[in-house]
Amino acid sequence: MNKAPRNSVPRPGPTRQAPCAPSGRRPGFTLIELLTVIMIITMLVGIALPSLLELRKQFMRTESLSYIRQIQGGIGLYYADFGPKDPNSTQGYPPSSASVAGSAFSGWQGREILCFLLLGYADDAGNDGGPNLSNFTQDDGFNGPGFRLAQGGQVYGPYVSERLPRRYETEHSRSRFVFVDAFDNPFHYYLSIPYSVPPQYSSGDDDYGPGTGGKGSFDKYAKKPPGFTEFYRRDFILCSPGPDHEWGFKTDGNPDPTSDDITNFLKEAN
Repeated sequence: MNKAPRNSVPRPGPTRQAPCAPSGRRPGFTLIELLTVIMIITMLVGIALPSLLELRKQFMRTESLSYIRQIQGGIGLYYADFGPKDPNSTQGYPPSSASVAGSAFSGWQGREILCFLLLGYADDAGNDGGPNLSNFTQDDGFNGPGFRLAQGGQVYGPYVSERLPRRYETEHSRSRFVFVDAFDNPFHYYLSIPYSVPPQYSSGDDDYGPGTGGKGSFDKYAKKPPGFTEFYRRDFILCSPGPDHEWGFKTDGNPDPTSDDITNFLKEAN
């Protein structure tokens, strides 16, 4: 019998190689897997989106309430310049009626008068033909915001920041600046009739406000429930219809306390 030498090494047999993926191609998701992922993402977005939209709406309402507080502060500063020292009178506040404001404001609405009196002129360039309070064919003759009751007189205003949101109200054939909320609704303004006891407001001071279109009554809008006989405020009312752009009334015509209207007479604004 032949014996293998001690130092001999066994010869390796043939080996199998793992199959290689075709050149240039990588393993990936199948079509079903991709469709499943897309479906899951769509479902998650659908669940989260209403909550995100509600959070955004609440943030914008809070922002709008801060605008109302700034306007109220501006009205207080205006009153400090022009108001009588009589707590029972609203004389000296920016008027909401064109008949009270003067003939120069003929045809103006309360929201337009308020914006002009709190801001005055824009940062104009001297005598550029803009209006002044006594003659709307002339400028007050000076650069800068605010206004003067006479050429070269004392500067009044501005009583609010020029950054407070406002826009030209082009609806209803108008072209004047008004303050707006975060939803681009104009803030409507109503001043209580001076020395009226109890307070009285006129819906005619500012058109397209609460009660427009026969839905509800302006006379009840800013009054306390359940009897709706007493106004929340004795001086002035600021309000906008809020996110839904509709004034807050129930089907029976009474004010809706759950409305999303933005006002200065509810606790959230104070």
